[in-house]
Amino acid sequence: MFYKELFQYFRRCKRAAWFERISPGRPGYESRCGRNCHLYTKENNKKEFLVNGEAYEKFSLHIGRYPCVVIAPDDAVLITGGSEERRSFLDSLLSQLNADYLQKLIQYNKILQQRNSLLKSAAETGKLDEALLQILTDQLIVPGNYLFEQRSQFLVSFLPKVKTVYRNCSERRESLHIV
Repeated sequence: MFYKELFQYFRRCKRAAWFERISPGRPGYESRCGRNCHLYTKENNKKEFLVNGEAYEKFSLHIGRYPCVVIAPDDAVLITGGSEERRSFLDSLLSQLNADYLQKLIQYNKILQQRNSLLKSAAETGKLDEALLQILTDQLIVPGNYLFEQRSQFLVSFLPKVKTVYRNCSERRESLHIV
């Protein structure tokens, strides 16, 4: 399940240029950076990802190995869309820069999915296991705080650079204010 979720996540992710080029039915893709990347579907329908002939034990080990962030025209949603799109973009960026961030993000999403499933089941049956809900809520605290702190630290260091670039692009006629 872990590999499938990560594969689906990166298949949807348009920011990893090397990944967009892999399509079902093609045995692999020779990346432009000279690294030989291949994605295979085995007989048991499992995906295997190889770089230079070496398979990954966990697909998450590949994230950040070749950092890549591409801004495409459809990424205007980062400005016009909701916070979910911006958070997703930030998560994909920080996951490439920090392997611990990726592991905490996976952990957080797994616990959140379990918690949401419990709440959905409670809504359908009218019975809520409050002890289990409290356990799951408590388990969200540590990875959630870590993700929040990492995002905050990144933005504190990154936003001044964005403001400088924006000021230069506007020939110092406009200033950018982040709310």
